[in-house]
Amino acid sequence: EFDYFVKKDTLISMNNRRSIFIRRILLFTLLPVLFLFVSSTVASAANLRIVTSTINDNGGNWNPSDLSINVKRFGSDISGSPLPGSKDPGNFFTLDAGTYTISSGPYEKYFTSLGGDCDSDGNVTLLASDEKTCLITGNDRPARLILITQVTNDNGGKLTPSDFSNRVTIGEADVAGSPTPSSDSPGTIFSLSMGTFNVSVENTRSYTLSFQGDCDSSGNVTTTVGDKTCLINLNDPDVLVPGLPEAGGSDGANKQVCIDTNIFPWIISGLFLFVIFYNLFKDRLPQIKIIKK
Repeated sequence: EFDYFVKKDTLISMNNRRSIFIRRILLFTLLPVLFLFVSSTVASAANLRIVTSTINDNGGNWNPSDLSINVKRFGSDISGSPLPGSKDPGNFFTLDAGTYTISSGPYEKYFTSLGGDCDSDGNVTLLASDEKTCLITGNDRPARLILITQVTNDNGGKLTPSDFSNRVTIGEADVAGSPTPSSDSPGTIFSLSMGTFNVSVENTRSYTLSFQGDCDSSGNVTTTVGDKTCLINLNDPDVLVPGLPEAGGSDGANKQVCIDTNIFPWIISGLFLFVIFYNLFKDRLPQIKIIKK
């Protein structure tokens, strides 16, 4: 019995040593592999910070969080993008090494610019362990008024937008650049302060004038941050009498007179009254005698 127990203990001891040996081999083999994996993962990561700010010098009231930030790689948004902008210290991203594109907008009322470690197009290249910062600035646009003049010649008219002149006034005063020749799309642009202005056409040349877009029916428009667009419509009258001076092109060609048919009832009424008064008072008119020699 004593010999049996000695052999059994020896067998257990050998098995234990074998198990410990295997565990040590696995431990010393896997630890370096794990270390290398973690080290390579950490070493290949880079940190990107995006700081957003706004400038409101034209009446705007946006905050950095009103801007939306996109971070893209290979043309697609990364995880967590897009997101609202954030002032300093900004938004933080831990990213793989590579080239990324940062963008914000476009917006109707603000334009954006990029700086810091981003180029003007928003591109930034991250190397392993980089710490880079991109700056996004949103600046409110000045108030702009765009005038687009459209001329309809469906009754034989031949005038074009350049034959007319537009005026933009505030109160009784013309703004800078007014009056100016009319133009079709993309139109004429006025940079203005915020306020209420009146748009008019200096000489409609008997064409019918109407407004659309941001102008009311009288040509009034209130500017705010960003663009306002007024459409000026000019339509030739129903009756055109060629050959008589008036209402031609600005170079004097294609002269024609334009008669508003709305005045015809007044002309007829005037002629009718003339006939009545002539018959009533013709006997009292002085007689002219012709004496023959």
